[in-house]
Amino acid sequence: MSQLKLAPRSSSPRPDPGPVREIELDQVRVWSLHNRRNEFLTDERVAGLARQLQSVGQQQPALGRYAPDGHTVELIYGRRRLAAARLAGLKFLRVEIVDISDAQALQAMEAENAEREDLSDYEKGLHYQRLVAEGHFAGVTRLCQALALDRRKVTRQLSLTSLPAELIQAIGSPYAMPLTTLERLAGRLGSAPDRGTECLEQAQYLRAQGRDERTIIRALNAALRRKPKQLMPRTLVFRKNGRKICEMRAGAGGDVKIDIPAGDYQRALVGQLKALLRAFES
Repeated sequence: MSQLKLAPRSSSPRPDPGPVREIELDQVRVWSLHNRRNEFLTDERVAGLARQLQSVGQQQPALGRYAPDGHTVELIYGRRRLAAARLAGLKFLRVEIVDISDAQALQAMEAENAEREDLSDYEKGLHYQRLVAEGHFAGVTRLCQALALDRRKVTRQLSLTSLPAELIQAIGSPYAMPLTTLERLAGRLGSAPDRGTECLEQAQYLRAQGRDERTIIRALNAALRRKPKQLMPRTLVFRKNGRKICEMRAGAGGDVKIDIPAGDYQRALVGQLKALLRAFES
């Protein structure tokens, strides 16, 4: 893939004004290099904007360009407005139509998102990682120079990309996650990748308890500072007067199998086990 050729930093990232048109929602598609993540653009996230569109209409047009088919409009920015319009049940989206290159579109999108509700640091990291990985820029330094970004901050945002999206969703909204604590979590989990499932389950539990994003991230960081819980040995054998009365074996999936030899002890242990299970059911 050829690298994007962007205008010098001193140039305005805003393209020349174009006509504003009302485009049917089913004729609008999101540009492939758009930086907002669909999984985080929930109905809850755009509900306020949807109510505003219903009451006063769309005050600011989105920015788009015609796709090669000449009918579909590629949305360069205004992804939240599109989601809110759909949620509000509107049929049209006001879009300023311009004729610009991918390079110019990237600059315009960065400038627009900086002025409005900004992206989360996690989304930015994923977006910058993709631009470099797909060869749009020859490394992080070139990306920062072309888009007038702070290289130190971009490096920190890139460090967050090691966190699975599933974990971020379990914690809550990435917009409410401070960069410093999230960066710490990425570093600690990166040093202990085998504890990913443990973190995911803990995040899901805490979220179900109504804890906020900051509290959950602090709890995960604290848990990762501690040594992981020791699992039971693969096999435990219990004896009475030198005779084996029970054997417990841990399976690969974490399940435990209990083997109780026939005899008086079996009847006694099975009876106690049944009583214990009934107590859990009540």
